[in-house]
Amino acid sequence: MARALAAFVNGGNLIPPTFYPREEEAALAVSTRVISEQTSAQMRQLLRFNAVVGSGSRMNRLAVGYRVGGKTGTAEKVIDGRYGTGMNLTVFVTAFPMGDPQYVM
Repeated sequence: MARALAAFVNGGNLIPPTFYPREEEAALAVSTRVISEQTSAQMRQLLRFNAVVGSGSRMNRLAVGYRVGGKTGTAEKVIDGRYGTGMNLTVFVTAFPMGDPQYVM
């Protein structure tokens, strides 16, 4: 999920993750463009909007001083091959600072 969000906010490049440091040029050499830079800019705006007034607004209130953006997601868990009523998986992904994202969680 973090890799996908990184592509949405970094200008549209899907980059293989690593724990080893590397220069931006080396990362871009092994990346694949998955969306346009324009679409990436629009996604940053939407993620920021969600953090300000949408389902991520609580996170924005707690991150005073950071221009964060993010998205929540909820899905019913599968139990014995069926969706379990009342059994949900809830996730939240975030990136910051939204003007020039450096971190994804």
